[in-house]
Order: sequence, then C-alpha cells, then structure tokens
Amino acid sequence: MNIIPQLSLFGEEENEELGDLERLKMALGSIPDEQLIRRLYKIRGKGRNDWPVEAMWNSFIASFIFEHETVESLLRELKRNSQLRKMCGFTPKSVRQPDGTYKIYVAPSESSYSKFLANLKKCQDELNQIFQELVDYMYTFG
Repeated sequence: MNIIPQLSLFGEEENEELGDLERLKMALGSIPDEQLIRRLYKIRGKGRNDWPVEAMWNSFIASFIFEHETVESLLRELKRNSQLRKMCGFTPKSVRQPDGTYKIYVAPSESSYSKFLANLKKCQDELNQIFQELVDYMYTFG
C-alpha cells in the first residue's frame, strides 16, 4: 500500500516568507468585493464621505491579516504605519479648525469606523456571496 502525503490546501510553505503587507496585497487582490463596495456606497448615500469605502473595507481585511483584536488597535496601527495606510487607500485629510489652523487626519476616527462596521452589517448577502465565490474557487482550483 502506498502512502500519499496530504497536500496543504493553502500552500503554507509558499507564503511562509511573505510579510504581512505582501499577504494583505494578495488578499485584497483575491477578494471579489465589487458588489459589496457598490452596496456600501449606496448605504452611505449622501452622508459624509471623509474616507473612501474601499479604504475602510481594505483596512477591515487588514485587521485580520495583522491580527488586530480591536478596532482601536487597528486604528493605532493605521496612524503609525504609513505603508499600511497607503496600501489600504487612505490619504491624509487636512481640516481647517475654527481658529484658522489646520489639523491633519491620517486615519478614520473610532466613530467613523463604527459607522462603517454598522453599514457592513447591513451587507450580509454580499458578504455571503463573496464567501461562496471564494469557496467555489477553492473547490475548482484549490
């Protein structure tokens, strides 16, 4: 009887030496999220548009790759890590203060992120579709 070694479905050896930013880039390029992004823009409607939906979604995915357990931890990382901000799609915003000075924001506030997460919860059908497409892909090509 021949013993056939079990092949890894996810090819851990292939990605073992990649850094977190490279893993994030691979993940963002692999997720079929167009319908989700359109729905999130529709939910936002004419509300505030301080941060692009794509950047918020990309940072949400990054939270799993970078293993952030809380939104606060992710936001601290975004404020600290310019490469992560750039990869997610955040660009600094300057806001004029009442005293005439300008304040630079490089990442969303906790309240902005909470609103995004509340909107994301309304997109369960689109999230299910993304998951199903990824599962189907793995069955076909994995």
